[in-house]
Amino acid sequence: MTKKNAKKNYTRKEISEAGKTLSNPKATKAQKHKASEILDSIKRKK
Repeated sequence: MTKKNAKKNYTRKEISEAGKTLSNPKATKAQKHKASEILDSIKRKK
């Protein structure tokens, strides 16, 4: 596990990919987990 307080700045491309991954029904569990992690970190920053 990575540290929870470690903040990574995601690029706009990564963010849009994450959004597409979550709406994609064929995405694997691991992909969805990573995508939701990216989106969660954005929500916390704002």
